[in-house]
Amino acid sequence: MSKSRNLSNRMATVLRTEKRSIVRKHFEELHQFYRELVLDETDTGLWTIRGELKLSASYNEEYIQDSFHVEILIPPDYPESVPIVWETEGRIPNGFHKYRSKALCLGPPLQVKMKFRENPTLLGFVENLLIHYLFGRCSYEKNGVVPFGEYSHERGMLDSYKEAFHLQTDIQALQMVKLIAEGKYKGHLTCPCGSGKRIRHCHGPQLIKISQFQRRSEFYEDYFTCIMEYIRGGNELPLFFRNKKLEKRLAKEYRSYLSAMNPSTMQNMGVNDHVGDKYFRKH
Repeated sequence: MSKSRNLSNRMATVLRTEKRSIVRKHFEELHQFYRELVLDETDTGLWTIRGELKLSASYNEEYIQDSFHVEILIPPDYPESVPIVWETEGRIPNGFHKYRSKALCLGPPLQVKMKFRENPTLLGFVENLLIHYLFGRCSYEKNGVVPFGEYSHERGMLDSYKEAFHLQTDIQALQMVKLIAEGKYKGHLTCPCGSGKRIRHCHGPQLIKISQFQRRSEFYEDYFTCIMEYIRGGNELPLFFRNKKLEKRLAKEYRSYLSAMNPSTMQNMGVNDHVGDKYFRKH
């Protein structure tokens, strides 16, 4: 075996040992408050936490005491990435803020990452994100509403960026996300918020701060999701947003939509690579 491979193996062993130490330390902290949870390492080297999570919390004079059975998957690059969690007894229906994988949707991805970064531990994850979600679910079961509000399924991503940047319009939010997703921040340009100021003297510091929480590819996925939410709201995109990469994604999305409805429809309608044109204003 070569020296480089030996070195690589030793480094991998060190990293696994370091992660094991971090996970165990963070779990011990969590276990002091949630005694029914159990830590387990899978055959593939992944860590999971399973068990009953007891909830005792209050908000606006509403007190809730309840419990849920959960499974928490600790990602390989924890604590850089946020844990993933499932409710395991079928109490929470799929229509209530879940992903297709049935994992709980704790909020818009960027907001979840920013909140987790405030205290990137298992206890921080449970108390700042998971308990918040479960409290909302319990209150919804009791009162029919989530007490601290919720993002809609139709435009949750777009609204979350509008809120994050304190913007008034969808187009302003799309322009902000576009700047981060395409890596085209230039401080001397006029800020998209409409203030008339240069970006560096307006939203620039916030753009730079937010850009640190995700990879650019992740911001592009958020950007595309925002675009689709805007379009599905019955809007047409200004030509300002047009580029080949976005057109191809829109064409792919449209093909998928047509195919799901009626596989023969695509051929009958003559769908081609220019199908993205339908989403853009003609002026």
